[in-house]
Amino acid sequence: MKFSSIFFAFSMIGFTSISVMAQEAQRPGIDSYTLGETWEWQEKLVRDAEPNKALMESSETRAVVVEAGEKKFVKKFAGGTKTYAIDQTEPKADEKVFRKWPLKVGAKWVYEENWTSDDGTTGSTKQDVEVVAFEKITVPGGTYSAFKIVHRGTFKNARGSSDMNDTYWYAPEVKADVKHVNESGGQTYTSVLAKYTGGAK
Repeated sequence: MKFSSIFFAFSMIGFTSISVMAQEAQRPGIDSYTLGETWEWQEKLVRDAEPNKALMESSETRAVVVEAGEKKFVKKFAGGTKTYAIDQTEPKADEKVFRKWPLKVGAKWVYEENWTSDDGTTGSTKQDVEVVAFEKITVPGGTYSAFKIVHRGTFKNARGSSDMNDTYWYAPEVKADVKHVNESGGQTYTSVLAKYTGGAK
């Protein structure tokens, strides 16, 4: 009886591990987005030395629209409004992209990018990336099963360079990051999904 209980316990542990490890998320196809589908995030920036004093609090929304017969995203943020294509370009195997699909626990890659931020600042980022877990996470917009994706590296811009570490929680259910924490230069930026609305079917 004791042996059976132990065997059952280890079997369940093994089954759970296999189930989690088997989880993977494919890149959302263009057809998975629906007109009017909307995401809203709450953003906050603090100095690590004064975590209770916000340097910035804002919100950002993204919605699916149809423009000239093509589905696009419209992003509204503190700096204004921006319309852009829903990127469906498949990267080459050797490209050092922000996110590699399918997502699955244990996947690793290197991310490198030269970028221009919404305020016009230019710079570059290089980070080692790993999908470290598939876990439940609760944010103001709900509770989701999400892939925890950890970025560790550096960034450079006209003002200098610094370590830059990011952690993202990507929830396949809503096809988006439901939480993002960025740590760099003695400051921490946090973005959490506040509301998600499905679009027209």
